[in-house]
Amino acid sequence: MRENAIQNIFLSCDVPTVLPQQKKAVRDIRNCHTSVLGGVKTTCQDCKETFFHYRSCGNRNCTCQALKQYCWAETKSCELLKTTYFHAVFTVPDDLNPVMLRNQKACYDLLFRSVSETLETLASDPKHLNARIGFICVLHTWGSNLQYHPHIHVIIMGCGLNQAEQLVMPKGDFLFPVKVMSKLFRGKFLDGLKKLSLEETIDYSNLYGKDWVVYVKDAFPGSNHVIKYLSRYTHRIAISNQRIISYDSTSVTFRYKDYRDGNAIKEMTLSTEEFMRRYLLHVLPKGFCKIRSYGLLSNRHKKKCLKILRILLNMPERKDRYKDKSVYEILAMIDEKRYCTCPRCGSRNLSREWVYPLTG
Repeated sequence: MRENAIQNIFLSCDVPTVLPQQKKAVRDIRNCHTSVLGGVKTTCQDCKETFFHYRSCGNRNCTCQALKQYCWAETKSCELLKTTYFHAVFTVPDDLNPVMLRNQKACYDLLFRSVSETLETLASDPKHLNARIGFICVLHTWGSNLQYHPHIHVIIMGCGLNQAEQLVMPKGDFLFPVKVMSKLFRGKFLDGLKKLSLEETIDYSNLYGKDWVVYVKDAFPGSNHVIKYLSRYTHRIAISNQRIISYDSTSVTFRYKDYRDGNAIKEMTLSTEEFMRRYLLHVLPKGFCKIRSYGLLSNRHKKKCLKILRILLNMPERKDRYKDKSVYEILAMIDEKRYCTCPRCGSRNLSREWVYPLTG
């Protein structure tokens, strides 16, 4: 099994945790894929080799999100249309970081609401699209160096439906002018922030005077790239094992991208305690939904709207390959060699038995 550097770092020392969800994240990361959680004992009937597949913790702040990522990506790939998809990123100024960190749920909800209202308002404007659109928002709270940096990634369908349920395509290279998006987003967020009546000292005049960053990337070259890109963002944690160069009980060295230096790849070394502190900054409030769909892709309208769009775009419906499949059936489809054959002799003649979690 591939080394889990992040798990080993969390096992190497203790770090103070303030919130219950942080304590749970630390406990789950330490126990993930260990005998503490139980799992399955597999025995090869030919060579008698015995090996274990221990359960993952399932915590979204752990690196064990591969299965969820595969299943989510498969479901979303069935919803893809033969149209252009756009990618936008909405970011608030650094001045608001302390406020958002102290009032996470309220401010993150406001961030989602401000982004969705901005896009839906512009989409319904006759000057732009004059139609309903569909988009998916994903909350990220980190920068490449693990510092606190809340922002939302948005994947937007490059088509819409007007009131007569006719297909509407964008007039230019992107749906809406970036400067217009930025100003409208700023106004909606700050207006909503005032209404929250937080016990915070906020310099609104300074915030209104800033240019808020709304970054629009190039359109995706094809629908397959959308899911490949999206799945990297939806089930990511603050840092992957692959970015960690070295670590011990006192320090951690990892790669990061310096956006202020032309996206140059650099190395950073932090004390183990500081690394864990930064990591835990990005543990979201309990039950908070960080992936949300809106407009034509919202749960309320998606089934009907996708059916209409498929007819208008002359494309068949695609079935979810993983639907109604057991965990082992899905794992076999993803990596048959790893989960269905003996690592020693390659035999498929395997027997399995449940190993119960440790108690007490």
